[in-house]
Amino acid sequence: MKVASYFVDPHPVQRCTPQSAAWPAWADELSQSPSQLRVVGQLPQHQPTVAIVGTRRADTMAMEFTHALAQDLAQQGCVVISGGAHGIDAAAHQGALSVEGHTVAVLATGFKRAYPSRHSALFRRILDHQGTLICEYDDDLPRQSWHFLARNRLIAAMANAVVVVQAPFKSGAWTTAAHAKRLHRPLLVVPAAPWDPRGNGSLSWLQQGARLCVSAQEVMKALPIAPQSLALQKRSTSSTMSTEAEIPAELHGDAQSLKLWQLLSAEARDPDTLAALSGFPIARVHQILVTLCVHGHIAEVPGGRYVRTASYPNAPP
Repeated sequence: MKVASYFVDPHPVQRCTPQSAAWPAWADELSQSPSQLRVVGQLPQHQPTVAIVGTRRADTMAMEFTHALAQDLAQQGCVVISGGAHGIDAAAHQGALSVEGHTVAVLATGFKRAYPSRHSALFRRILDHQGTLICEYDDDLPRQSWHFLARNRLIAAMANAVVVVQAPFKSGAWTTAAHAKRLHRPLLVVPAAPWDPRGNGSLSWLQQGARLCVSAQEVMKALPIAPQSLALQKRSTSSTMSTEAEIPAELHGDAQSLKLWQLLSAEARDPDTLAALSGFPIARVHQILVTLCVHGHIAEVPGGRYVRTASYPNAPP
């Protein structure tokens, strides 16, 4: 369903509910699941997602580190998620955009007016580079302070891993980390100077066992799924578009089976990886895999992994 858009024009706004086919599985993991998601662009589906969050009052070095971290992660095929705020959030979005990577801004307001207003150009740039804006509020709903804390649960749920950079204790970024722990997402923290109050929340999470993050390498090791580089993603998209006619006819009416089939290629993947990439429950993944095997569209290989059969060679490179 398309609704009126404002600062996001000419990009359409899509409304997604728990009854929608596009409703993401991660939203149902939340104890307070949203009643709707309003999305401009596309929700990440096949790439690993990394949230990078931190204080609005970050120092220059923290901003530079965040920009470089997001840049490295985007180049390696990760979607960078943040909250669209000043400081660390903006540096994360801009780092991904600097290499034409995919970034998602989870907003605490609707799409009638950009908030913060100085980021209207950043939000338009995200959309112009095939990125995504997402919120759970209607455009005419007045902005409330608790909206900003509530949106942090969406950031944590959407992410395969969460990175905290220079977060004060009990701050918005600190609560995002708390949501990540409750959702069993890998939590990584950039160490901070003990005398800087902007990082005392970061230090508290390290003391509680969060993983240390000093480069993109630690984040990549924590991800439950392996990303494709940006170059591979572009080649994969081109290949899939050029061979769309080769999709088995019976899969066109079964969105979930088609999605799993498209995720399989000559590179074997196991059910856990497919569940993480698709967002489907693992039981449903096993059910679909059995059906696809019975129909000869995929084959099981040693190690409990699956590949497309040679009969349908349009696997992404």
